[in-house]
Amino acid sequence: RRRLRRGADPRATRESLRALLAKNRAPVASPNPRSRPASWMEGSSVWEDGELLYESLSIEVEAGERCTLLLCRSSAFDRRKLHPCLVLHGTGGSAHREERRIRKLAALGVLAVGVDLRHHGERVADGTDPNPYWRALKAAWRRPAAVEGAELSHHTEAAAAAHLYPFLYDSVYDCSRVLDYLETRADADCSRVGAFGNSLGGMIIPLLAAADSRLTACAPCIGVQGFAYALDHECWHARVGSLQPLFDAVADDRGAPLDGAAVRAAWEKLVPGLLDAYDAPRSLAAACLDADVLVVNSAADPRCPRPGVEAAVDAARAALRGWGADERRLGLHWDESVAAAPLPATEWKAGHVITDAMFEQVERFLSDRLTEPAPDP
Repeated sequence: RRRLRRGADPRATRESLRALLAKNRAPVASPNPRSRPASWMEGSSVWEDGELLYESLSIEVEAGERCTLLLCRSSAFDRRKLHPCLVLHGTGGSAHREERRIRKLAALGVLAVGVDLRHHGERVADGTDPNPYWRALKAAWRRPAAVEGAELSHHTEAAAAAHLYPFLYDSVYDCSRVLDYLETRADADCSRVGAFGNSLGGMIIPLLAAADSRLTACAPCIGVQGFAYALDHECWHARVGSLQPLFDAVADDRGAPLDGAAVRAAWEKLVPGLLDAYDAPRSLAAACLDADVLVVNSAADPRCPRPGVEAAVDAARAALRGWGADERRLGLHWDESVAAAPLPATEWKAGHVITDAMFEQVERFLSDRLTEPAPDP
């Protein structure tokens, strides 16, 4: 089992991750919000559905890069500033496809904020590229090392679009810019901010909380895993299967069947630090410096193997104890309704799920930390 050294200070993890996320960015002076008609609402950018009030808009996160948001709040709390809660979708998903969970969170009394992650959802809804996410991942894998190490010019939109980290890190950066925007809204109280993430979103949330101290309550679902643990214990196959087009390209380029060495090379190129400095043991510890974190996973999920998650949580708690922080800020909930141990990689669909009972845990956790009773009628 990998353990954090005494010197692995969660605060140092935070500072180095912030520096990595800021590298080669094209920052903008303001989020420059714009109403953005939702494609599924026949061109509406603001609408009502019963007691729920919706708003669709986009903000500028980098020069030439806009992030689309779906905001939802309950009219029962209309006179109040509400604490925001980010809602992050899974691979191939969108904020719109998380609407059922957005509605549930909004009904609790938060400002639910669905985010289209980089290369997903309404950000690519014009249909000009049917597979933008896979194209971006493969381009990042094939990018020459000389380009990767260069300081990019930020004087053109073309240079700003030369993103190095389409898997995880670009979306982490975007979500911090979403928090910047939420701090400008008159209806948002950002003294407490929550986040829920599904699969890909669940991978992003610990990294976001590790880098950004504004998050105070995080519920990553079926996303937290030990990337190094999976390589060390030969249980990486199901996670790699979630990114099959990328790893098909990795195998083709290497001219050999996929193996642990190839997977390691891909992670080191696409997400530097994910196998050590920012893997779950350290990102969870850094996240808990300012946030309460509840990791919610299915015990049957082969994409997030239970032993690796438990090892990561144990190591993160040990790091927090070592640095005088409260290890009780990090919780772990296992759903065993499918199975008590990871299924074979080929059966990932049965195990990689968020059950209703799991989301009820998320609702209780976030409600306790973000909401107050509704006002009297």
